[in-house]
Amino acid sequence: MKRIRDAFLSTDYYIHEFWYNRDPQNYAHPDVNYVIYGDDMLYNIERYFNKGRGNHRDDLSYVNITVKLHRVFAIHNFRSGYLWLTYDARRYDREGKLIYGAISPLTQPVKMKIQKVDGEWQAMRIWDGP
Repeated sequence: MKRIRDAFLSTDYYIHEFWYNRDPQNYAHPDVNYVIYGDDMLYNIERYFNKGRGNHRDDLSYVNITVKLHRVFAIHNFRSGYLWLTYDARRYDREGKLIYGAISPLTQPVKMKIQKVDGEWQAMRIWDGP
């Protein structure tokens, strides 16, 4: 759960290598840490839950991100299994205007296929709710 919370709060900007390679100059903002990923990272927790940066052209003026995570259920055999959780994430600018997230309380359900790799749980597949 800590990795997921940290991913929400990250200010990195994840860009798929396909889009980056089409126009690298478009991703040269000096104040943004770009993380270029391939298809092997589609279900990487840090990339998948990275909601801190909505657009690399943002003026970087957001000041507050609120995240509420709730683990609903987990089932595993100490090697692999499933994790269900809900989240509510919102990002606000300097004026307190909502940039990302729902105005009213809204929890997003998530189902994750997990597997232990080298002693650490990794997401193998992630399904966001409706």
